[in-house]
Amino acid sequence: MINLECEYLVQRVELSFLQQNLNAAEFMCNNAMERFARDESAASRLQPRIRESLGKTLYRIGKDLVKHANLTGGVEWLARAMEVVDPKHVGSDQFATELRFGVMQHLVQASLKTQMPVNLERARDALEMMTNEWPERLNVHCLGLDIIVAQGLGTELYHASLIKMMTGNVALKIETGGNRILGKCHVLMAQDLQGRGHRFACNVIDRFVTERLIQEDNQSWIEQAFITRVWMMVQDAHLDEEVVQSLHDLCEGLEALFCETKKCLEKICNGANDDLSILYACALEAQSAGSKDIILQVLNQLLGKLDFVAPPDGAHLPAIYRTMIRLILSDIHDNKAVPGKNLAILYNVFGKALNNAIKFKSLDVSAEMAVKSQWSTDEYDWFSRNTYNLSLRALQHWPVQYILQFAQLCVQFIELYPAETCSEEDQENLALRRSFCEYICASTCIALARKEDKMDEQVRLYGAAQKSITSFRNLRAMLQPRLAEKAQKDFGERYLSLLSHEFEACAHLEEWDSLPRIVDEVGTFKHVQPLRRLGDMILCVDAPVQVSLSVLENVINHSIQIENYETDKIARWIRVLLQRSLQGDFNRAERLVHQVLDICKQRISASQYPQDELEWVAATLWNLAIDKNCAGDYNDSKRWAEFALSVAGLLKDGGKLEALLHAKFGNLRTS
Repeated sequence: MINLECEYLVQRVELSFLQQNLNAAEFMCNNAMERFARDESAASRLQPRIRESLGKTLYRIGKDLVKHANLTGGVEWLARAMEVVDPKHVGSDQFATELRFGVMQHLVQASLKTQMPVNLERARDALEMMTNEWPERLNVHCLGLDIIVAQGLGTELYHASLIKMMTGNVALKIETGGNRILGKCHVLMAQDLQGRGHRFACNVIDRFVTERLIQEDNQSWIEQAFITRVWMMVQDAHLDEEVVQSLHDLCEGLEALFCETKKCLEKICNGANDDLSILYACALEAQSAGSKDIILQVLNQLLGKLDFVAPPDGAHLPAIYRTMIRLILSDIHDNKAVPGKNLAILYNVFGKALNNAIKFKSLDVSAEMAVKSQWSTDEYDWFSRNTYNLSLRALQHWPVQYILQFAQLCVQFIELYPAETCSEEDQENLALRRSFCEYICASTCIALARKEDKMDEQVRLYGAAQKSITSFRNLRAMLQPRLAEKAQKDFGERYLSLLSHEFEACAHLEEWDSLPRIVDEVGTFKHVQPLRRLGDMILCVDAPVQVSLSVLENVINHSIQIENYETDKIARWIRVLLQRSLQGDFNRAERLVHQVLDICKQRISASQYPQDELEWVAATLWNLAIDKNCAGDYNDSKRWAEFALSVAGLLKDGGKLEALLHAKFGNLRTS
């Protein structure tokens, strides 16, 4: 009985809160609390889930009041929630524990905001319980620091507590807790700007770096802590002028040292001595010092030398290229907004590697077998896989030109694979990889061509798109029999989209003879939308009249063969085509009239064919019949008049137009 009664009270409290009736909610809550107080045995029989439900409701009310700046009321409701979720009654399962932790955390925070002595005392009591129950949680120790600030206990105690929190058994994850530590250092510094706050904060950061960050080898956080440390030193009002000047001298010295290093490298490379061992030694020295910039400078100079000098014995050029690429990628890893300069350097290194591979592949096998062995199948695989992955990454994060460039590099590396050393499975995997790159190349070329203003560059891009589409077509023909049904469907969808691109490219390059073949290929897929795009495109380009009429008629023929085709769209195409055909191609015009009649018969109800289009066709054919009659061509006049009557008979106008034309039909001259 006690469980049903309390469950009812909980629901009444929650309903009153949702109705924004806090007085009723407080009344119901007090009833429940008094019921527990009067009968301890009944309270002990109360199910833990009902206590948790009541505690959760009171917790929500308290948080909502604090959110709306009613701090005093929020503290009272949170205090009630803490009393309800007593661990003696709610148990120790994860939900109850987290609920109790959340209630106590918000109670401490709200109590500190009120700045009232009674609430500060309540916050201290709650924090003491939290420290006993959760001594390892970072949030508990942060609340302790907030209480020190609220009570004005001084920077010494704050510093000691922060050191204890950082070096103790607190579960501190650098990725989530690093900002908390640095933030508390700012608070520590702000408490005593004219005293020792700066030095206490610097001391905490020093210990944080030496005792946590260095041990975990977290380079990014070490850099962030170093920047914060320097900033705090500069903000110190008691900082000696000599220290500031020393920092300036240090930065200037590092910059000067880097400049001198680059000058030395240039002198070594521009010297008369062709011995490259010095550059190798410089690279090893820079690597031991951990200087990426210097390593890249050295390797870049080294590769420049190797364009004119034969590599020494033991030098492995692909390894040098791979090292440079890894160094550059380490700088742009996890960085979406990569500077264009870095991407250009990365592409340039891949391009040099490709040129080197092509150069040595063309060498005489017997004379240069040792050198050629450097570019093994594994090397080709590494470079093709990485350019492939970079092209995928470029799709989301980088400028469009890099999508095309890395995809083209991947295709070129795949072309270098020695076919005799590849198994059938390897060849299939390479073909799949290449097909996707060709798809990316074609789509990107079309996108770039549409935005290009220079005619010659636009022609080049459309030509490149055609080349990639042709390659994709050949790869699809080779892979189609081996692929699973789902993979075949995916391939077909990609090829269908590429056919639209090919149609666009051929239209802009004025390769009119290719258009009918593309329309026929698209028609085999039995999809309306691609045919619709082709029909719209041929109407937009400045094609010869016969080409335009032939292609549009072909599009209409294929569209009609598709189930559930779009009658409205086809009707508009027929109108355009009929209008142009009546200027001289009467055989085509007659075929179109028969098509209109067939469409209406197939659709059973002519209402599915747009009525205004049917009316236009009937009127146009009748006008043609009148023109023929006036010109003395009585046979053709009669034939076109009969066509007009047939079309008019399909209109749902009660036979008005058909009757009108039929009445006029008798007045036509027959001789």
